[in-house]
Amino acid sequence: MKYSKILLLVIAISPLYNSAHELLSLQQSAINKKAVVIEKRMARDRYATYGLNTLRFAYYIYPWIVLFQKGVEFSKKDASEKIPMWQAIKASFNHLFWTQEGWTGIAQAGIGVAGSVIASRICDRFIHPDTLRWYVHSHAPYMMTISIMKKQQESIDSKKFLHLLHNRLVRQAEAMCAYEIYKCKHLDDEEKEIAQRAVRTLFTVQQYWLHCIAAQLKSEVIDYQELHTILGQYEAEIRLQLNHFAIIEGETLEDRHAVKQQMKS
Repeated sequence: MKYSKILLLVIAISPLYNSAHELLSLQQSAINKKAVVIEKRMARDRYATYGLNTLRFAYYIYPWIVLFQKGVEFSKKDASEKIPMWQAIKASFNHLFWTQEGWTGIAQAGIGVAGSVIASRICDRFIHPDTLRWYVHSHAPYMMTISIMKKQQESIDSKKFLHLLHNRLVRQAEAMCAYEIYKCKHLDDEEKEIAQRAVRTLFTVQQYWLHCIAAQLKSEVIDYQELHTILGQYEAEIRLQLNHFAIIEGETLEDRHAVKQQMKS
């Protein structure tokens, strides 16, 4: 409830607040545009992951190569002298920790490890499951929007706020449909036809329930109990559609676990 009040305050001082009465509807043209954006974003994440993984490996391996080369050079210097193995190990140890060259090598190794860790942290931003469930959690959290809508009480400001939340729900619905369109292009031919049916079904389901929500919000007096019932049915139906598409796209248990870990963090 505290979160919804803060969000209401932020929206109330926004210029968009005055135009909140106009309720948006699901638009196929907007969905198609978002599908193109998603395609580019996923390609960017893949390339960024490849590049960062290569950089991380280079950061990690290069200092050890340098240390190895210096060790070989040091061994060649003393190759003419036949000394016991323990003395050779002692000499290498002294060279590593009691000479400027040795400490330079250690510093390079430390910088390499630190660079590898930093690259790994940055890489975590781009490494994620390419699944609808992940995309909904990260870019279209409709459940959070529904939760805030359910907490609204009867008032003038509440009605305006519900209009804004409805429009937010429409944009999230467009994002879900857009992701399914994008994912259809990357499925096997056997699954592509089923996935295309799922896209049409999701669009129809979204359109129907968003129309029901909009009809309730357009009424002079909102029946909040009825609105809560509609929102609950809408949430359950969308969850069903998400689970259905998860089977089609081949979501694994590892993918689900990754999303759950992201939700906890």
